Amino acid sequence: MSTGEFPADALSSPEWDVGAAPSGRRRLVSALAGRGALVTGACLVGAWIVIAIFAGQIATHDPRTPAGPPLSAPGSFVFGTDTLGFDVFSRVVYAPRVDLYLAAGGTLIAVVIGTVLGVAIGMARGFLADAPMRVFDALQAFPLLVLALALVAGVGQNSGSIIAAIAFINVPIFVRIVRSQVLSLRERRFVEAAVADGNPRWRILSRHILPNTMSPVLAQATNSIAFAIVVIAALSFLSVGLKPPTPEWGEMIQGGTQGIQSGQWWMSIFPGAALATLVLGFILLGEGVQNVLKVERTA
Repeated sequence: MSTGEFPADALSSPEWDVGAAPSGRRRLVSALAGRGALVTGACLVGAWIVIAIFAGQIATHDPRTPAGPPLSAPGSFVFGTDTLGFDVFSRVVYAPRVDLYLAAGGTLIAVVIGTVLGVAIGMARGFLADAPMRVFDALQAFPLLVLALALVAGVGQNSGSIIAAIAFINVPIFVRIVRSQVLSLRERRFVEAAVADGNPRWRILSRHILPNTMSPVLAQATNSIAFAIVVIAALSFLSVGLKPPTPEWGEMIQGGTQGIQSGQWWMSIFPGAALATLVLGFILLGEGVQNVLKVERTA
């Protein structure tokens, strides 16, 4: 049968399931929507990663030294200058080096620690399984931004303390995700079969359980990076993040807020727009990954 032909006896064929057609179309629409978000998010994130890598070639001035007269409007300086004469454009393109390094570093540490603890707690039983989760529940009861603020203020305003704070507030999230996956997987038949065959626990974990927990962890990691970027900007906005003249979007937004009312809008608008597009990219990337995985599970 050629493409596009519809046989006359199709409706009477046992292979034609009327109820399955809407479900198939819904899966197709979901798949396209998921991949649309995935592609859009990947393009936004990829673009900022490229900008961060080649910031030295893209920037027109040194982001850590004044480049011209203070409060110059966009023109001879692409995005203008701030109150100290720093070139806003150069600082905007250098900032993702800092934000991506801190957000990705903290999230990666949280993924490793959360996965190890989640597997250990998920495989445990009784008190050893319940007591640690009560501790993580208590940690998640605190507002995460306030917790990160307290940690950075207490330890010190440097890259290491910010990465540690990002990791600390994200570990409970990954522990909960991995634990729930392990609790479900350890009762599955293929795991029980592996146990019955006499496989050691480390082999069961590495070959049957860990690989099947990575999909939700990957989806959550992209959302955690987006949230971490917002937290980093918020810390700088509250003057608890990295100290100037380190180029950081939150610090630039905070420094330009007073200029909006007097007409110097460019000092905060451009870094704010850059921050929004990067966060949006990671959110769309995470949503796309979740949608694609959901479609693959129901296919």
